[in-house]
Amino acid sequence: MRHGNCGLERQEMERLFRTTMLGLETGLRVAQIAEFNLKACTPDQEAGEVLGDPALADFDQIPVRHRSRVVGVLERGRLTASSVRESMRLLDDSLLVSSDQPLTKFVPLLKRSPYRLVLLGTEIKGIVTRSDIGKAPVRLLAFTLVSHLEMAMTDLIRERCPDDRSLFASIGQERQKKLEGRLKKRRSQNLVLSALELADLSDKRAALSALFKLSPSAVQGLKDIEDLRNAVAHARDYPDQAVVEQNARFLRRLYLAYQQRW
Repeated sequence: MRHGNCGLERQEMERLFRTTMLGLETGLRVAQIAEFNLKACTPDQEAGEVLGDPALADFDQIPVRHRSRVVGVLERGRLTASSVRESMRLLDDSLLVSSDQPLTKFVPLLKRSPYRLVLLGTEIKGIVTRSDIGKAPVRLLAFTLVSHLEMAMTDLIRERCPDDRSLFASIGQERQKKLEGRLKKRRSQNLVLSALELADLSDKRAALSALFKLSPSAVQGLKDIEDLRNAVAHARDYPDQAVVEQNARFLRRLYLAYQQRW
């Protein structure tokens, strides 16, 4: 009977997901991850002197202020002349984001640009960079996206595997043994659950791969999302500002979670 209601269940799941994402858009904004204590320099300073300042050593993008207004950004690794004025990147709309921008819309933009200057009202008051995606609001967003994806995966598998035996046939003997062990443990605790209810994300990935003949790139995408879920669930100190590649991986996996909303 439940199998016949899969279409209705999926519609309800999508409705709940849209409601949840609307709530996150309302509650999670750029202002919650931005840094508003700006460290700035002036156009008349020597660029090498600014970049060599120990107080600015942790910053790859340094706003340039002239008469209390931000007029550009001095980017580490983009030194084209001796003075800040000649080396700085001039402001344009690709460098700006409103503090009220929802994180659901902003996070994918960081895939193309490593930072944005943050507008508070009509003034530039802060900066947000890729290092800020490790903060709690983005982790909450990532967890929500991955949770929805896992629910959708479960729904698809349930359509093809109405019982434990059919699920076991799709995941291989090694995974089957581990899953049977979990089932046995739960039964000893007087809990009656199906194998699918006890399957972890890697089990579901294996099942989907077998049931739907997923391409190697699709399987790898699911593995990457699984890594993202594990990083978020265990609150790893990652991405770390000092480890650029970890940072890039986190962004790729979060972007995948956006795309894989079946």
